[in-house]
Amino acid sequence: MSSKELLDELLKHGVVSEQSASDLIESVGTSVPNEGLLETLVQREELTDHQAGEIQSGNLDRLLVDQYVVIRPLGRGGMGTVYLARHRALGKLVALKILPDEVANDPMHRARFQREMEVLAALSHTRIASTFDGGKSTGGRLYFAMEYLPGGTLADRLKLGPLPIDETLDRMIETCTAIEYAHSKSIVHRDLKPSNLGIDEFDSVKLLDLGLAQIALELDGHATTIERLTREGQVLGTIDFMAPEQARDSSKSDYRVDIYSLGCTLCCLITGQPPYSGSSIIEKIAAHRSHPAPSLRQLRPEVPDGLENLCRWMLAKRPEDRPDSVTIVLRRLHEIATEYRATNGSGADRALSDSSVSGHSHSTVFDLPIHRRTTFWMALLALVFAGATFAAVFYPRYFWETVSKHA
Repeated sequence: MSSKELLDELLKHGVVSEQSASDLIESVGTSVPNEGLLETLVQREELTDHQAGEIQSGNLDRLLVDQYVVIRPLGRGGMGTVYLARHRALGKLVALKILPDEVANDPMHRARFQREMEVLAALSHTRIASTFDGGKSTGGRLYFAMEYLPGGTLADRLKLGPLPIDETLDRMIETCTAIEYAHSKSIVHRDLKPSNLGIDEFDSVKLLDLGLAQIALELDGHATTIERLTREGQVLGTIDFMAPEQARDSSKSDYRVDIYSLGCTLCCLITGQPPYSGSSIIEKIAAHRSHPAPSLRQLRPEVPDGLENLCRWMLAKRPEDRPDSVTIVLRRLHEIATEYRATNGSGADRALSDSSVSGHSHSTVFDLPIHRRTTFWMALLALVFAGATFAAVFYPRYFWETVSKHA
């Protein structure tokens, strides 16, 4: 294939725009080798390294999933690979989850993938990443398109170190709000962890990845039980955040495994690491079963007593010894956040930033979390400055008369 034919193919499938193709032809012509053409497109940021690699390998079709163009990988898990993609007609960026080729023909994996797509599509909540499209592509690949969260995940945030106490409270409230809603729909997540908690453009948490969820949904007004698809005795989830009973038998776990995983997540946000360590999976499972819950205050003395006690309660070994519901956890987090704010001043108000389910809301900008409040004032100041500059340039007489009157 000549470089002109390659460029025509990229243009035809919407991988590059007409303007990009025109500019490229004008600057380098069409006589350059394909490698040079792709390299130039990457340098101009018209293609990603991932796209150029697939095209170079003759896999242009792998970048095309119905009306979406794959841009680059965002992450990979046991239930699929997630890519950043662009809708060809709308230009909208999405997170596109695709069932990997190596398991695409396995009935169990296909059923789980289909189930996750149906579960996500059935949920509608501000704290759960929305799913708005999906199916089987013309190339035979199973996929679904989700809301793209540009802020990464809490796991990405933790690479910079443990979170401040007020931010931890806020993140936990946001997460518990999502889980409370999921549980109200008879959905147990079973794989809660920082990497499954995304950050949206407003710097708020949204729940991701329901590939391991247990479900009993009401769809279209009719009670529909979706097969759990979990073999007897099979372990599903992430060991570092997994409840003891879930490690014994995933098929017999209930909503209380999510409460335990939330406790592990809380510990991780505060300390920067999961509650238990071990050199092997067996050692970690044993630690979850028998080792006492770690002390948050031992590593972070500033942690409120109430938060320490709540974390221990959530990490109880026996399900019946944990809080009876996420609603109870959420209510306690709000109480701790209020106490922490009163003790540490108004700057520690991140933790009251979100809970549509629990009835907390912002009435003024002063109720916003501190980092969002700062962003608001900076944006307002920039707007005022821009307006003054515009007036001084385009309406100088009026501007200086106004300044003189108020001098």
